[in-house]
Amino acid sequence: MKELTSLYNTHFGTEPAKINKLPGAGSNRTYYRLQDNERSVIGAIGEQPEENKAFISYTTSFMEKGLPVPELYIVNDDSTAYLLEDLGVSSLADMLFKEKEYDEKGEVYQYLKMALRDLAKFQTIGHEGLDYSVAFPTDRFDKQAILWDLNYFKYCFLKPADIPFREELLE
Repeated sequence: MKELTSLYNTHFGTEPAKINKLPGAGSNRTYYRLQDNERSVIGAIGEQPEENKAFISYTTSFMEKGLPVPELYIVNDDSTAYLLEDLGVSSLADMLFKEKEYDEKGEVYQYLKMALRDLAKFQTIGHEGLDYSVAFPTDRFDKQAILWDLNYFKYCFLKPADIPFREELLE
């Protein structure tokens, strides 16, 4: 926590007035929302510098290409802590979990279309010049990595959202 406060002070020239721990996500990093009267940012602390370096490298590359990622403000010297733009409290996953039916004119459907368009941009221009030597946990997207992603998607998205699927077709 002290590291995030120090980064906040270095970057913004003030101490955060409030710090709140956020729920975990898809890694072992711990996330916090740091706020003062003018701004809110996300602070991340990760004990695996290799994972953080991959995230930082990819985020920097995506930002340079104008892809929609949170702005990376500052990183500490050993890449175990950094501050990011705060994009708010709602996520597309939250919206999907709440709404089970998607009207083509509805807000969730429009966000899904935008997300798919952005995903295509990451797949087409996002990989250009990307430093795969920092990839974590592996530098190739082979059969094992695909299965890891598939299982993550299944257990962290489909099942919590109570979305029915046929396991054999998914695999």
